[in-house]
Amino acid sequence: MNQEKAYRLVHHEFAGLSVSDAAMIMGVSRGTVYRWLSEMQAVAPQLFPCLSRQHAKLWRLWFDRGLTVRAVARLTGVSERCAAAELRIIKKIMKYKYISLSQREKTRSFNQLMDNEIENIQTIF
Repeated sequence: MNQEKAYRLVHHEFAGLSVSDAAMIMGVSRGTVYRWLSEMQAVAPQLFPCLSRQHAKLWRLWFDRGLTVRAVARLTGVSERCAAAELRIIKKIMKYKYISLSQREKTRSFNQLMDNEIENIQTIF
């Protein structure tokens, strides 16, 4: 239960908080949150990696919307050089390999209906 809460606080598709902020909200140390996340990653590696809010925003603009680095830089208010450097970091985190824009799938984002569907399924069983 604590692992799931930590994951939801830290993962970019949910709250997107830092580990420090998540630890403060949960009333535990950062090390405990890191441990819970690593335990969860060992069980369900497909749920990772977790991006920061800024990295998630850059990734969605560049990958999902197919914008150029220059357009991403203008929209986010950073220099083109900074946007390019951050996207290189994100590509490593996401283990990105080039796929043409027409072959890309949309990145799924969390919405409230997902929780409701899970709760409905659990009540059936």
